[in-house]
Order: sequence, then C-alpha cells, then structure tokens
Amino acid sequence: MHGWQSRASAFGSLVSALTGAGLRAVAYDAPAHGDSGGRTRTALDDVAIARRLTEAEAEPWAGVVGHSLGSLAAGVAVREGVPTQRLAGIASIASFRFTEDVYVRAIGLPWSLRDRFSRAWARHLRDNPEVTPDVADRFDLVAHPLPGHVRALWLHDEGDRQIPQTQSELLLRAHPDTGELVTTTGLGHNRILGDPTVRTQVVDHLSSR
Repeated sequence: MHGWQSRASAFGSLVSALTGAGLRAVAYDAPAHGDSGGRTRTALDDVAIARRLTEAEAEPWAGVVGHSLGSLAAGVAVREGVPTQRLAGIASIASFRFTEDVYVRAIGLPWSLRDRFSRAWARHLRDNPEVTPDVADRFDLVAHPLPGHVRALWLHDEGDRQIPQTQSELLLRAHPDTGELVTTTGLGHNRILGDPTVRTQVVDHLSSR
C-alpha cells in the first residue's frame, strides 16, 4: 500500500524480490494516484480496497506491506480483520493526528487554527458510512495496537525529513513483544523503498514461519 503522491510502481523492486521468493504480490494505485481515477484519497479508501482485495483471495495474506500513509492504512486494515500474521511498515505513520499536523504545516495554516481544522476534517470524513464516530481514534496504531498474533517489522531512515523516525519508535513502544524496528541511514523517505538490504529484510519477514 503506497504512500501519498506515490503509486504501486514505487514497490517495483520489492515486488520483484517477493515474486523471486515464491510469493505473489498484489499492489494497486490508490484513488487519484498513478493510473487510478478520482480526485481525492484518504486512508479510508485504502482500508476499503484492502478489504475488497482480501475478499477476492482464497487464502490469508503472507503479509501486508505499506509505505508512509499506506503503512498507517495497512496497519488499520490488519487490525480490523484483513487476515495476515505479518506486517511490514516502511517510513511509517503512527496515527492520523500526525498526518493532520503535517498537512497543516504544508499548507501554511496558522497553528492556532489546527484544532478547528481537525474538527472540520473529522466532520467531512464522518459523511463516509465506513467511518467510526472518531476517525482520529480509529486511525491510531498506538492507542489501538495490532492484534497479538501479528508480527510487525518497521523500517525507518533516521534522516527522513517527511516523517521522523520517532513515529516508528512510537509504534515499537506500542508493540513491545510483537514488533521490531530497523533503522537505516542516508536513504530518506523514498529511497528506502529501493534499498537492497531493506528489500531483503522485508522479504525475509514475510517469508518466515
């Protein structure tokens, strides 16, 4: 599940590594990304897509992999019943609240309006029938961790300027017995996806029994 302003092909080298290990990889362009139509995308879309893809499969997933915003959506989808025992999150986001903070800063909105923006965004998302009363609470993998049977691997570059490594550290603290954090250096937010060592670690994680 790819990140914001990205597409499925960002996982090209990882897909090749997974298929080379005997797995079948399923990736998609999220709405308003890549070759998909639409004008908007939220993590709600990704969770719904994960469910539909799951319904088309006869067996549980060997694992689910997400990058950036896709990592948060992947975690929520698994926590809410998408069947797998393995999750790999690359440059992960721990909660919906963080994505709001990033967006507010990106558009230059005065910080004094941050909470008002959050309430307005929550009302907008609540119009979607899939949304629980509090979307920020639902999309929080720290307050609501993954099920105990799911083994999680997070990989994050210490110099990531878009999503600080502290986000993955929060996730690790929320999953002390079932999570592992691997830190890289010099790869940033996007180049980490194509790193050979990272690919090997993800494939090994998804292939382990």
